This record gives sequence, C-alpha cells and structure tokens, in this order.
Amino acid sequence: MFGKLLSLSLVLMLSSTVSLAAKDLEPQIYYFGAAGCDYCTNGLAYIKRYKAADARVQYREFDIITSSDDAEAFVRVVNAIGLSDPRVPMAIIGHHVFVGYEGDDTTGEEIRLAVEQCRSSGCTDVVKGVLSFGPEIAGAAVKWIVNRRAAKFATTRQ
Repeated sequence: MFGKLLSLSLVLMLSSTVSLAAKDLEPQIYYFGAAGCDYCTNGLAYIKRYKAADARVQYREFDIITSSDDAEAFVRVVNAIGLSDPRVPMAIIGHHVFVGYEGDDTTGEEIRLAVEQCRSSGCTDVVKGVLSFGPEIAGAAVKWIVNRRAAKFATTRQ
C-alpha cells in the first residue's frame, strides 16, 4: 500500500514538473477580486475590454467573497507566492503578480505588457499547477515578481 502511495506521489510531482516546464505563448490571466470592491471591478472591466479588443486574451475570474472555491484558490495561490499581506484585486500572468489596481494607464498597461512578454518569449502557467497540485509542489521553485500598486487597493474582507 505504501509503495502505491509513494508511486502516486512521484507521478503527481513529475507531471506537475512537466507541466511547469512547458511554456505557453498564450498566457492565462488569473484575476482575483471581491464583490463590492471598486478597484476589483475596474480591473476586471479593463481585462474584459482587453479581451474584446484581442480575442487571444484568456482570463479566469475568481470572486473570493461570493465563492468559497474561489476563496480557497486565492489562499492556495497566496501561499505559493508567499504574500504576507494578501489583497485584492490581484492579477497573475505567468510568474508576474499585480496586487491592486490603480488604473488602465498604469496597472492595466502593466498587465498588457506582461501578456505581450509571455507571447514573445513564453511563460509558464504556474497558477494552473498551484490549483491542480498545491503550492508546496508547483509554486515552491518559482521566482515570483510581485508588483504592488500604491496603497489604494482594497483589503480582503474576513
């Protein structure tokens, strides 16, 4: 029995390593927000306009207030990144993390540039691994680049 569990663990670790090694030229934007948060709404509106202008844009939206599954995903991702003061809105493209949303000309432009960078050189979808396998496997070896906008972003609600 122990041998089967060990084998399963090794298969999971190897499959996550393989999936993390593959670089995607069409990155996914993971967007964590909260119902009632104006900064979250503004950031999501930007991403939706960006998608309308460029059909290749892919995003996945999480609302940590209205969905317990989304809240759990947020905790898993925050743990993988190692954020000591997690907040929303939070957008992740590859290993780039954008906490807070100042405006379309600042944070929105940084999100667009991260997508373009991934398109030109590829980027690993680390969040997919974190959500599939957990932060202890998928997120541990990643060098996250965290960009915090001014202190204008909303805090998460308890």
